[in-house]
Amino acid sequence: MNLNTTLKRAEILISLLFIFNINLLADLNNSFFLQNNFLKSEKLIVKINEIASEVKLKTGVSIYLAIVETLNGKDIHEYQNELISDLNSSYILLTFAKQEQKVDIISSDDISSKIDKDTILDEYMIPILVARNKEGNLENQYYAAIFNGFAEIADEVATSFNIQLTTNIGSEGKATINILNAIFWFMIFSFVATFVYIRIKR
Repeated sequence: MNLNTTLKRAEILISLLFIFNINLLADLNNSFFLQNNFLKSEKLIVKINEIASEVKLKTGVSIYLAIVETLNGKDIHEYQNELISDLNSSYILLTFAKQEQKVDIISSDDISSKIDKDTILDEYMIPILVARNKEGNLENQYYAAIFNGFAEIADEVATSFNIQLTTNIGSEGKATINILNAIFWFMIFSFVATFVYIRIKR
């Protein structure tokens, strides 16, 4: 795989994260963000809305996001059900709660077969969220996981409808995520192996 295409998603995300603006324009959150009191990158919000708008136009599927600091004591599934109560069919909702470290994807029945929820969470989001951050900038790490998960949802919806997205950054960055995923499982394996070795030595 060409290195440029492999790193395309990561490069665009980095460029989006250079500019932060805490005084976001109100209309940025009025489209596909059902809730957002955590994501502060104006560029990233605009890009997500741009991709979601194209997906909606070409497939009729709405990809919504709820990105919050906390669920305020609610279970994430309870929180999601409250948000989708007023939604029409053909929707996907990506939810992330910073304080509880919870992330989930829910969709309407007519769309559930169009995406692989477990793969998106296990390979495109969780490895980024749990990766060791030497610089200590967890905010950018959270942003990367949110954007990568959202972008993969958009890609999978587009593929299922056999359409091309001009606004998304494609699925070519999967190799990068596969590396993170491999590191994640290697860490788990190393921990288990070390634990077993210590028990045997005793």
